[in-house]
Amino acid sequence: MARLTIDFSCEGERLKVRTSEGGAFDHYEYLDFSAGEVTKLCREFLGLLNKATRRGRLDPSLRVQLQSLGQDLYDNLLPLSVKERLQGKEESDLVIHIEDRLVHIPWELLFDGEQFLCRRFNLGRIVTTRQRTPHFQQRKYDPPLSMLLLFDPKGDLPAARQEGMLIRNTLDLYVDRVHISSKTRNIRTDYIRRSIRDFDIVHYAGHATYDTDDPSQSGWLVKEGTVTAALLVKMKGIRPCLLWSSPMHARAARSGSGESTNTLKRRYSGSQMPFSRQGSSTISARSGAFWTSPAPISPMPFTTS
Repeated sequence: MARLTIDFSCEGERLKVRTSEGGAFDHYEYLDFSAGEVTKLCREFLGLLNKATRRGRLDPSLRVQLQSLGQDLYDNLLPLSVKERLQGKEESDLVIHIEDRLVHIPWELLFDGEQFLCRRFNLGRIVTTRQRTPHFQQRKYDPPLSMLLLFDPKGDLPAARQEGMLIRNTLDLYVDRVHISSKTRNIRTDYIRRSIRDFDIVHYAGHATYDTDDPSQSGWLVKEGTVTAALLVKMKGIRPCLLWSSPMHARAARSGSGESTNTLKRRYSGSQMPFSRQGSSTISARSGAFWTSPAPISPMPFTTS
């Protein structure tokens, strides 16, 4: 399966952009980089996402505005050679490798004039950070994989319950590849703490919260508390190889009009970074939005692939 990696790092007022296809030589070049202009665009992005949150939907006018902002970021952050590379071939996988100073940029929502990058590619991030990343015992991949579905933990999100049932019914067709266990309603922190080590993949669809002051206290809101990143970091031994979240945030981000760059970084990284530190890969199915009601995004293309 073809894979293209694009590496972004800041060097003064320039952005170093390196592309790699796994060969012996990588290409890099420099791009003039206006941190202030990019931060302004990110704030506008956050404002639009919050409008969608308040409305509970992404209507056509907001979609057009998101596409316009996404294209502005696409123009500002990618050299012409990279744009031509992305347009010229249909890579199956695209990896964005960034340093932590660039984590607030919604790379997944860069718009190439036709599609958002996250819709065109199997897109993932790798973040280089100064934070210490603890070492954990690696989990062996022995098919069939085991998967735990946690959905609608409080019994008040019909769309999350529908998502969980849809995923279960779909993956039940692939019993030779994955074995499914599921739990809905009345999900408690002690159940997750006891069970999570037993599964290769854990999917959560329900309320979530993000603590701006202490991201380690971000997490999933269940029946009687919060399953935080800090709680999972304390766990020893083998972890799930993948945590897949479809969060509906209980508290929406502010408009972002007066927020600092550091605050924007924390907002866009969401609860993904602290959960990643507990040793598992993470996927968020909301592309940066803080949804207070079910978001109109289907999990099925990712599930079936």
